[in-house]
Amino acid sequence: MEFSHSSTYFGDIEAAKTKFGNWEGSRTARQARDSTEPRVIISVTSGLDLEQGESQVPRGRLSVVPYWSIEPWRAVVRDQATSHQALTVPIASLGLPFSMMRGLMGRDISSSPFGKTITAHVKVLNHLPELSLTRSAVLAPPTIDIVRLAFAAAAGDEFLGREPLARTLGLRALAFLRLHADDARLTMRDVADGLGVSRRTLFRAFAELGVSAQDWLREERLLRAAAMLQSGFTHLAVSAVARQCGFSDHSSFSRAFRHRFGCAPSEWQLLPPLSRAELERRTVLSPLDTV
Repeated sequence: MEFSHSSTYFGDIEAAKTKFGNWEGSRTARQARDSTEPRVIISVTSGLDLEQGESQVPRGRLSVVPYWSIEPWRAVVRDQATSHQALTVPIASLGLPFSMMRGLMGRDISSSPFGKTITAHVKVLNHLPELSLTRSAVLAPPTIDIVRLAFAAAAGDEFLGREPLARTLGLRALAFLRLHADDARLTMRDVADGLGVSRRTLFRAFAELGVSAQDWLREERLLRAAAMLQSGFTHLAVSAVARQCGFSDHSSFSRAFRHRFGCAPSEWQLLPPLSRAELERRTVLSPLDTV
């Protein structure tokens, strides 16, 4: 048997990555009855046989399957190890009719109107770099909205999901930028395509947040570079740090770094920690810190 697991919390929401092979797991009827905080799990995988109630989703293609903790379930991975991603959300936070949710449990909703949206969001959450508790918690409300709209659309009420989809776009776009900040070739068209919206809609979402996407992305890259240039990464050349943080050339990185921190990257490496901390406090706050 092979099994490895990691998870990240965004407020009351858990995003998890698991790899397992020759594995079988289940939740018994007794465990389901004793569930102290009922939760729904959205499973994104292509190699897991999943059963709950009368529904069964066989492996073989990418599926998005919600199931909940208040009924027994069984999952099986045979032979070859498979990767699995999941999102766990308190049922109470969704505020959806119980009968609607019951009809979705154990069903594959990947082909529903927002199946791709929730798949992409789960993957983004599972691959974000480490965030502070404040930044992590801010991603909980838009995540709940995305789950709610995906369930409503899968149940046949696509209109119900349109408003929260638009409301959460700005924060989802910032999460996408954070995930891909190390890609120097990243464009706003890439972001729009990744989120399934037009560039005009994307820029309108940034404007509603009061954010310049390019300024925000440059700040994110510079803060990452500053962290890497501290003592633990002194073996790296400045040019290598620039590339790893998403800057296409050394000269533009050095100019931006000096403008942001008041010194050259090579000088930053030699500063004592207290001096670096004082310069770093001049940070342009992200909406992920302030919303």
